[in-house]
Amino acid sequence: DTIQKIAPDIDLDVGGMQKGFKGEDMLYFDVHDAQTGTVMPFHDFLETYKPKILSSSIKGCIDSQEYVDYCKNLQKKYNLIINNCAGNEGEGTPDTLSYTFPAEVAFIIGACTLDKNGKPQKASYSSIGEELDFMNFVGFQSGTSFATPWTAGEEALIIQRYGDMSAEEMYKYLKFCCEDMLTVGDDTKTGWGLIRLPQLNKKYITLTVDNTEYKVDGKKFIADVAPVNKEGNVFVPLRVIGEALGKTFKTKSISNGVVEIEITDGINIVKMTTGSNIMFVNGAKVILNFAPYIQNNRTLVPCRAIAEAFGCLVEWIQSEKKVMILEK
Repeated sequence: DTIQKIAPDIDLDVGGMQKGFKGEDMLYFDVHDAQTGTVMPFHDFLETYKPKILSSSIKGCIDSQEYVDYCKNLQKKYNLIINNCAGNEGEGTPDTLSYTFPAEVAFIIGACTLDKNGKPQKASYSSIGEELDFMNFVGFQSGTSFATPWTAGEEALIIQRYGDMSAEEMYKYLKFCCEDMLTVGDDTKTGWGLIRLPQLNKKYITLTVDNTEYKVDGKKFIADVAPVNKEGNVFVPLRVIGEALGKTFKTKSISNGVVEIEITDGINIVKMTTGSNIMFVNGAKVILNFAPYIQNNRTLVPCRAIAEAFGCLVEWIQSEKKVMILEK
């Protein structure tokens, strides 16, 4: 199986889905477990096996708000990451996407191949549309049905490395990893682009507002002061962000309680001063929304500004009050 070729240590269950509708009313949504031969409602399947990642290679959009709400509720209850193939209808007008899990809950995956020069390109058969999220390879097969489990296998590797994460965190992590194919950013033919997992030496850091626990590459650490959200700007202790990024940092008290801050990786130098909203990155002036400050004898600095100054990618998950940082 494609998924286990990528993530051989996972537990895998294979089955088929059967759904019945009368108009927009959902009559049933059953899962056939290929290993045991049993058939059960989808929600019973989730309760029994408690999967983390679902991969669907079934096409066929379903126009039912009841079905969408049903899938949304189950995704939230079981913290699911769901992937669905984009379909193999090629390009056309209107959009040609065809997926069985609603785009409101599923990552819609298209297929790419290599051109004669070894450069990734959209597969001619891969469907297009506004809901398309990501592109991926298909191994030695053909069809978005194989790009989808490839993506699921990569997601399994990510969770094995960093620990559990929500669908939103996974989505934004995959966006971090995407290589643009046609345009910069999102487009209807290739989504956010081709998923390229980072090298293992690239750090992934998560910090949560009002929570002293933070993670570096999945390993838990405890800060003595929790991150603070100041009108959409997250401030963290200097030591926490400095050590998490592996940078050298120092402070110098000058007058009236003002502290000068310097952070460096040996090549780039970031300088700030408490009470001042001016930051210098390799001598270039950057205006901050809020100045660094002292709280409980700890120097708190703007998380995003520092991470981006060292070339990191940064995202924010509002529902979890979580900052995501990935080294490029």
